[in-house]
Amino acid sequence: MSQARITFEDRKVIEKMIREQKSNPEIAVALHRHRTSISREITRNSLYRSSYSAFFAQYLYDLRKTAERQKPVTGNSEILPFVATHIKKLSPDVISGRASLEKNTYRVSTESIYAIVYNDRKNGGSLWTYLPSRRSRRKTSRFNKENSAGCLKNQVSFRYRPEGANNRSRHGHFEGVTIVGKGHKSMVFTAIDRKNKMAFAHKLKMKGSDGVYDAIRIMKIVSRLVRNLFLISPVEAS
Repeated sequence: MSQARITFEDRKVIEKMIREQKSNPEIAVALHRHRTSISREITRNSLYRSSYSAFFAQYLYDLRKTAERQKPVTGNSEILPFVATHIKKLSPDVISGRASLEKNTYRVSTESIYAIVYNDRKNGGSLWTYLPSRRSRRKTSRFNKENSAGCLKNQVSFRYRPEGANNRSRHGHFEGVTIVGKGHKSMVFTAIDRKNKMAFAHKLKMKGSDGVYDAIRIMKIVSRLVRNLFLISPVEAS
């Protein structure tokens, strides 16, 4: 039984056999792999089994692989000198703003600057002494401790969605999900039309609802460009 990573050619076989309504064990036998490897591949790289696409699955795999190669900000050889130079006179918020304004090849957030400073202290450095608060530790109470994970404002239950979305009789109804890369360093918004299985993916520039909103706005534009080809109506983004 093969232990190698699943290749693009393997993914094309998986897509073909799913369309032929073959089971995961049957696909595993054909590819000489364990059935759990096939199940994991389909789960990670598609919204649901019937929507599995070799090209889309390969795209998601390559995206995660790129995210895994990214170095943590505390080890970035470009950002570290920039922060070390400016932290002596400027606050982390101002340094973050300056990094955005200057013609650098990188951007650094306020939280990343704090991470660099406190990592430097852990290694015996003194950058933390230049912080406005001069705290030797990050004050976690800076954030609201109330756990609001999974709580969306003004959310609408699935049972109130149009009947055309439930029975998949109409184009233009998308199901979306966000995929987070290793270490939460990257995030991709993916969506698929419930009727014609048209897939959309967009790498988020920012996390949270604002990033997802931008992705949906772009998806709306794309759907307008291809609506005549796919015979779908534009996505309504509020």
